Amino acid sequence: EAITHRVAIGHVIVDEQPRVARPWAFPRATTPVGGVVSSVRELLAYARFHLGDGRTPDGGRLLSVGSIELMRTRLAPADNDRAVGVAWFLREVGGVTIQYHGGAAIGQQGVLMLAPERAFAIAVQTNSGRGALLHESITKWALKTFLGVDEPEAEHVRMTKTRRDELVARYTAALADVELRAGGDGVLLYRSTSHNVLGVKPRPSDPPPSPIAFTDEDRFVCLEGPLQDLKGEVIRDESGAVRWIRAGGRVYRRVEA
Repeated sequence: EAITHRVAIGHVIVDEQPRVARPWAFPRATTPVGGVVSSVRELLAYARFHLGDGRTPDGGRLLSVGSIELMRTRLAPADNDRAVGVAWFLREVGGVTIQYHGGAAIGQQGVLMLAPERAFAIAVQTNSGRGALLHESITKWALKTFLGVDEPEAEHVRMTKTRRDELVARYTAALADVELRAGGDGVLLYRSTSHNVLGVKPRPSDPPPSPIAFTDEDRFVCLEGPLQDLKGEVIRDESGAVRWIRAGGRVYRRVEA
């Protein structure tokens, strides 16, 4: 059906140049995680519903007030400073609860973000595999401009060489591998390598490694390039040994030192 509409074709970055991504659609089995073709206008209509009391524009009851509230209630911790409700990530920015969900399709990235107590919503869609660089900047600007809230920069903490060295390893997950390795001047570098499980052509270039800084003993943030502002954390087993890292909402298992 999409071919009958004006559609923004997805792009991947190859050798720092945009290239049209093929195939365009997700495989059928993965449609539930990103197969909806939509527009900013439609996303804002969806946001308006979630800012309301569960009624549709014509007054029909679709969800109860209790269900709407449950969806934006912290039900479990997620990663770093985030929690999860039902289908929404939740975090506090300047004392305001933000509920949002972002994601990526093939050559496209976007986010829908709401602040229910302030009756505010913003949707950003991009047709680039690195579109998060844009929508993260836009949403930060919007929260500051329209809500007057700003996320303070986290202070960096000094890590000993011993603590850094225990993190140097390769970590793996279904969609990508992550490598933490030592750089010059005691810097730890974060490198992400995609498995390209969907067979996107041309194969997107992996982002260059980024130095990381620690914001507390087991939490870090990437500092440069396409990975800038990506937050991660170290997960240890009961003995205190490093077994996983979690970054960008994904958990990666340690596979080698």
